[in-house]
Amino acid sequence: AKWEVTFKGVLIKTLQTLVVALISCLYFGTYFAQAPVPVPLMALLGATCFVQSILKMLEAVQFAFSILGVGHTHRHNKVSEFIVGIGLMFVLINVFLWLYLLPMMKDWDLPLGQCKAMFNRELFPSACQDKWEPPPPPPPLK
Repeated sequence: AKWEVTFKGVLIKTLQTLVVALISCLYFGTYFAQAPVPVPLMALLGATCFVQSILKMLEAVQFAFSILGVGHTHRHNKVSEFIVGIGLMFVLINVFLWLYLLPMMKDWDLPLGQCKAMFNRELFPSACQDKWEPPPPPPPLK
């Protein structure tokens, strides 16, 4: 019964951390075109999300070893699906933090597609503001 209660809490907390990481990237990449980004706040949110994701991943792995290590139970499928779900959210949190939030903090170009990609320009307009120039128009036809 402890497993039934605890795995839902780990799943919800990891999902909350994923949402905070995603919303932080979207917010700081959108609303600071004219003003400098608040680097200390971004660092605090990023560090909090990173530490929280590591702790929840460790807790999920601990559950897996404690339940799967006792022999065959009816929970094996649930535990493996739970670990895969937590692992996927862990990877997504770290992608958002290291490949989007950190470059925005340091005023670097975004590593995934850079600011040339329409996806990055639409989602993070202020982060791509000075890092992209449209190609010159083609010469007129004679």
